[in-house]
Order: sequence, then C-alpha cells, then structure tokens
Amino acid sequence: MPLFEFDAGQLVPAQVGHAVTDPVQPAVLDAVRAQVLEILRLPLFPVTWQDDDGAPRLTAMDATGQVVSVEVHEHLDAAALVGALGRAGRSAEQGWLDVARSYPRGVGAFRRDWNAFREAQPAGTTVAARVHIIAAHIDDDARQALDALAGAGVVVHELVVRAMSSGRLFVDVTELSVPVAPLPWLLPGRTPAAIEQGPEPVALGDSPDDAPAVPATQREATPGEETSEEAAPAARGEATPDGTTPDEDLRSICADLQEPAPLVWVHNGRRGEATLRPDGWIVVGGRPFPAPEEAASAVAGGQVTGDAWTAWRFGEHGPSLREAREELRAHRARPRNRSGGLRRRERRRRAASE
Repeated sequence: MPLFEFDAGQLVPAQVGHAVTDPVQPAVLDAVRAQVLEILRLPLFPVTWQDDDGAPRLTAMDATGQVVSVEVHEHLDAAALVGALGRAGRSAEQGWLDVARSYPRGVGAFRRDWNAFREAQPAGTTVAARVHIIAAHIDDDARQALDALAGAGVVVHELVVRAMSSGRLFVDVTELSVPVAPLPWLLPGRTPAAIEQGPEPVALGDSPDDAPAVPATQREATPGEETSEEAAPAARGEATPDGTTPDEDLRSICADLQEPAPLVWVHNGRRGEATLRPDGWIVVGGRPFPAPEEAASAVAGGQVTGDAWTAWRFGEHGPSLREAREELRAHRARPRNRSGGLRRRERRRRAASE
C-alpha cells in the first residue's frame, strides 16, 4: 500500500532516496512484470505473457470475462503507445477458446483455474480499464495523448526507481490518468458573474509548501545565487532595463492568483521546481524568468526541447500552464458570459435606483 508522511497536519506521499534518471535496469523491469498485478493491485486472472512485436504483454481477464492487457516499458513515446493500443485491441477480439488455448497449463486447467478465480472474487468486482501500461520514461507527446484517452479504458502508470546511499533500490508506480485538479476559474460556484466581480482566494498546487516566496531583493542571497542588477527590477515585478516583461499569457493567468503558486517541471524523466508570482514572473533559484521556456532552460541547465507550457504544472499532478492558458482563452471567447454579466449588473443598478 502507498506510504505517506505526516507533515504539518497533512499526509503527503513519502519519498525515500533520490530518483534514478538513468535507464531502468532490465532486471528491475523483469521484476515489475513478474509482480505487476500485485503492484497495481488489480483483481485479474493472469493468462499468459507473450512477446508481440518485441513487447512483452500480459493477457489477463477480469471477473466478468473481459480481456485486459498489461505492458511494462522502459520508454513510452507516441508510437509505443499506439502499438500497445493495437496489441490490446487484437487481444480483445479473441474468443474465449483462443484465450484458453494460450494458457500454459492447457484448456482444461484454464476452465478450473478461471472458475476458482471468479468464485473467489467479491460480487460486482470488475476492472474498468482494458489496457494498463507501466513506463519509466514517458515522452511529452505520449502524456498529451492521455487527455484524449480519458474514459477510454486506458491507464498509464509512471514507474520511478529511487536509490538510497546504501545502494538499496525502491520502485514507485503512480497512475497518471487521474482527473486534473480544477483551474481557479472552474471551481464550484465560480459563475461567470463571480469571475467578473473578482477572483476568490485560491491555493493552487498540491504541495504543502505553498508559503509565499520572498522576493530576492528582500532577503540575503543564498550561496551560489545570482543577484545581478539586471535581475533586480524583475525581482520587484518591474520590466528589466531592456524592456523585458513577463509573457502576456502568463500575466493573464496570474490575474487570478492571490499569492505565489508552486510549479513543477517534468520532462523526459527530469524534474524541477519553480514559483509563479502574481506579477507573471517564474522564479527559479531566486532568479525571475519571463517565459516558461527560459525557466525550463534554467532548471535543466541548458536549452531543452519540447513544449515548456505543457511541462510546467501547478503541482505534481495539477493542470499545466498550457491548460490554464487554453481555459483562459476559451473563457474570453464566450461573449454571452460577459454580456450576461453586464445585463445582471444593469438590472442590479436599476433595482437600486428604484
């Protein structure tokens, strides 16, 4: 079962050691495959492991007789994701006898073992997802495809190997296809009229460390932190001498922020943290940056590829900056909401005058 740490009155996922960014050892992947149903805690009857297109895949069945495919990958990109879906589709088209014939102990043993499995399951036990994929390194294009697969019976789990100084290895498997945390302007009760009247205080992110960041100009520089004269105006929320200001979309997103919000950057197995200030600057290591791309380069220590707007998120599993930007643009594109708010204010003004 998951392990949590009790901190400041809250339970947060416990993490031991440091994440290993190198490719996962084949022996670790083999161990995960051998115990994959225990790791995912899925009530499935394992039928057989088979190698399709060079990808080991477990064919299993739930208590209703639905065929479920499980795959474990070291690296998952869009092509690998499509391939896994194709293999799962072919398995789902198999008849009962075809599945039984693939059972290593034969059709007769399959009948006995399958019936024993079903009788041991609580009434109503089912597994909604027909495809489960575990991957250690997941490309951005594959992550973006998960939104389109939401509700389609496809679940992707991220595998993280953590190492301690003693050499001990721990494996953490987390489901990625979970509902995205609500954006501030989509919280229950936030009607268009309420949005026009002003934002409600909202704490974004799922980190317990949401305390407002102290601007670099109001504290002593930590060892190794850069505090150039050029960065000082940005630290005060002003434009830099060359006229640089935060990205316009960032400033629009921050219009709903009441306090600095923690950001998490995850890209190709690498992770970084920053703070998004209400004035639109992204602060990394005490230095403010005007755009997600520049902040991502600061975290990675060099130029990075991929969509930085998607890689930066409000908390580990919260909405991305891209989602925040798209929701804001969609809200602006609804003229009926704004006109409705004007009509309501006009009715209130008339009622007050009468």
